Amino acid sequence: MAATGNRTAGEAEQPVATAGRWQVQAARARFSTLIDEALAGRPQRISRRGRDVAVVVSAADYDRLTKPRDSLVEFFRNSPLAEAMADGKLDLERAKDPIRDLPW
Repeated sequence: MAATGNRTAGEAEQPVATAGRWQVQAARARFSTLIDEALAGRPQRISRRGRDVAVVVSAADYDRLTKPRDSLVEFFRNSPLAEAMADGKLDLERAKDPIRDLPW
């Protein structure tokens, strides 16, 4: 076979991934590299026929993204304001003044 550049005649050119974007066939051929990139904290997009169809992220990133969020009540209970209120450093009581008269 005659060599043409870096490949021999009849050898198909492999699609190359660029900046975290892979075509399906390149992702399949270089799956280990794709995983290494995801583990390094760089999500990898996979496209088929020019459209993004999947994103590979590390398991740690996936767990962080899918972790159930606290309710609003839990958020306020765990906030520094709750601690300040418990220590008496923050008073959120409303004033009990009478309603003011408006000129209209």
